[in-house]
Amino acid sequence: MPEAIKAAIPILFLGSLILQLNKGLSTKLISTNEYKLWRFLWISTTLIAFFSFNYWLSTYLLIALITAKAARASTTSTTSKQSTPFLNYLWLLPLLPVLPKDIPGFMGINFLFELSYPRLLSILLLYPLFLSNTNKQSAFLRLPGDKLLMLYLFINVILTSRNGEITNILRSNFYIFIDIFLPYYAASRALTTLQDLKKVAFILFCTASMLALIGIFESLKVWHLYASLNNSLDINQRFSTYLFRDNTLRASGPFSSAIVLGYFISIGINMGLAIKPSFKKTQASTIVFAVLILGLLLTLSRGPWIGTLVSAAIFMLLTQPVSKLIKNIAGITILITPIILFSSFGQKIVSLLPFINDSNTAVGTVTYRQELFENAWIVILRHPLLGSNTYLNTPEMQSMIQGQGIIDIVNSYLRIALNSGLLGVGVFCLFFLSLLIRLYRSQQKAKKISSEAHILGAGLLATMISILLIIATVSSIDIVSELYWLLAGVCVAYLNIIKRTPTK
Repeated sequence: MPEAIKAAIPILFLGSLILQLNKGLSTKLISTNEYKLWRFLWISTTLIAFFSFNYWLSTYLLIALITAKAARASTTSTTSKQSTPFLNYLWLLPLLPVLPKDIPGFMGINFLFELSYPRLLSILLLYPLFLSNTNKQSAFLRLPGDKLLMLYLFINVILTSRNGEITNILRSNFYIFIDIFLPYYAASRALTTLQDLKKVAFILFCTASMLALIGIFESLKVWHLYASLNNSLDINQRFSTYLFRDNTLRASGPFSSAIVLGYFISIGINMGLAIKPSFKKTQASTIVFAVLILGLLLTLSRGPWIGTLVSAAIFMLLTQPVSKLIKNIAGITILITPIILFSSFGQKIVSLLPFINDSNTAVGTVTYRQELFENAWIVILRHPLLGSNTYLNTPEMQSMIQGQGIIDIVNSYLRIALNSGLLGVGVFCLFFLSLLIRLYRSQQKAKKISSEAHILGAGLLATMISILLIIATVSSIDIVSELYWLLAGVCVAYLNIIKRTPTK
């Protein structure tokens, strides 16, 4: 039996298992038709990816499937016609690897552009949404964050002129439009009600729990399930190698790195907290949260661990009275202390923290990150304003080449600064900082609207803080950037909804 088919069997089984658990939680959040649609889309896309054995065949089948089901969903879903394509996009986005492949060119052009699974989804589901709002484009800059985002995009569009040939410039601008602008635009415009936002939270919670259970299986069976697609689809995706820490395989799911899986699970946990009051079955929700936490731990990625702890603390601080908060923290401490002190698993987790044990690889990774920052800073200071597109060729960066023959820039802020200078990274940080400030103010205002609006705002704020912490430990690979841009759009949609909703 081909390796891809062997891998598809546990993926489909485990995903179906966690979907069944989530079905009982979702009765107040999504309709039966939506649940059936999303389950069908997940099963179908997985079967296409693992059973087609040809990249272009799988692409044609995905186009046919997504186009047909998205068109049908807009007439059968209880969700508004405007938000349906975005929700379908968000559901499908994390469920397959990136699957990159160059589209062949013609008339002397080597290739048109690099197609990938996320870009295919953007073209099929988000671009039509953009076109349907062409009569509203003049109002684009009216929402909070729009102006700073446009400034960031403008800087990057100008910098594409460094790419030389006109085909490279056009290709780079296409990537900016499809990878950054469309996810943000679709999320900020398509989501118009609190119910839409709750569905976004449920999708992230549900898909993260599916990937968490698959990650647990990967770690226990020492088997990266999605890596078989490299051969079966003849692609050159850099799937996670079999990296171990303390004799445990780091789970990565469909992503190229375990830290990306941890990043996505962290988002899922925070979004789950935001809609937990809407869950019908508390026992099932406890099981799903346990799966998420165990999956997060088995990524053995410290950045997502810290981001999740900080964001969970912020969420509790924003949503609970001080007395209840102290009581909950004390209860959690009492619960986890015996696990940490007296279980081998707890001691293993502690031993993976930096500087707890100088003999493990934790100190080595911290040292690499310190050296990367020092060398990158030297390179940044050579072109401080707008960066350089040849920074990887500098002696300082070449000295950071790892055993795999790559320079792993494990910091999204550093990569942005290297590419677009202090101006680019400054506008990037200012965009998200201003968003956090507005989000906090709106979340406080939402107390006068409803408890669910208040808790949802707290969840979004905690999620964005978690993201901004974690991307300091991972480059914008896989769908890392798509997630933070679309969630920024979700936050802008929340701001707009709260602004339009009268207080009691």
